[in-house]
Amino acid sequence: MADISFAETDFNLGRKRAEGAWKLGIADLDRQRENLSRQTTRNYENLARQYKQAAPQQITQFTGRGLGRSGLFKKSMTDFALQQERDRAEVLRNMSEQQALYDVEQAGYDQALNDEIARLEQVKLKQIAADAAALKNAAPLI
Repeated sequence: MADISFAETDFNLGRKRAEGAWKLGIADLDRQRENLSRQTTRNYENLARQYKQAAPQQITQFTGRGLGRSGLFKKSMTDFALQQERDRAEVLRNMSEQQALYDVEQAGYDQALNDEIARLEQVKLKQIAADAAALKNAAPLI
């Protein structure tokens, strides 16, 4: 007589393993996202501090020579402010790019989990069919 399997048990164990791997991957991504957030905040704060420290020097460079009302001074201060905004935008752009990579990685984890569950479901269905056939063949013997 053919052996009868425990397809449901195998399926549930396989599903638990797949879900466990998914949870570990997602937890790792969550840690990476938290680190990215902290790093972005630090970078943003460092930029603010650098520009705050550089501003007086930028101003006295012109006012010390009596050019505080000149077009050159105004252009220099405009360029200074624009560069600060570009640097801030760069920090945020880098964060957004990294976040997008994390989103892609998470989608990969999600897809791997779904694929594994579908594969396990197929194995379970095949085993159920094999078990049913074995029972049908064994019925005359019982």
